[in-house]
Amino acid sequence: MHFIPRAVLPELLDTMAPEEPLAQRSRRDLQRIHIVMNTRNTLHRALRRLRLSRPPRRILELGAGDGSLVLRLARTLAPLWPDVELTLLDRHDLISATTREAYRDLGWQVSVVTSDVVHWAHTTSALHYDVCLAALFLHHFAEPELGEILAAVAARSDAFVACEPRRNAWTRLGSRLVGVIGVTR
Repeated sequence: MHFIPRAVLPELLDTMAPEEPLAQRSRRDLQRIHIVMNTRNTLHRALRRLRLSRPPRRILELGAGDGSLVLRLARTLAPLWPDVELTLLDRHDLISATTREAYRDLGWQVSVVTSDVVHWAHTTSALHYDVCLAALFLHHFAEPELGEILAAVAARSDAFVACEPRRNAWTRLGSRLVGVIGVTR
């Protein structure tokens, strides 16, 4: 199988204010992409493969966006993983009151850390997480930032699950066809 070299380019969403209509549309597009890519189930399968000795109490998501992806995952996991303290890390607090309430209804406590992940990686923290998650997020970073982020994750969590796009011709083709599902490139 031939892999395509990795190129890290800035995304338009990174430069927009969260309330801009184009930024809001981009976040809705990302929700649609997560559904089509079956990201929730991919994360769920990876978490099951961890064979944790006990249900996690503290979970961190990097690049959490609006929190909707992990909320869909939490709806599956909450019966087996009660009383989770979930920390959602993102540059902007985009978690709606409805999403926060949905987490509370599942018995999960949610807190938001508003920070750039590289800045977060450079800060010291006594908080330790049982599991850290990242979905379609790490590919935004090149060395040395990616190494710094992963070193911080390793120091602050017991397990790490990331879902990132493969680098091959099929995924390249898929990225060019996202318009078919109504997503803008």
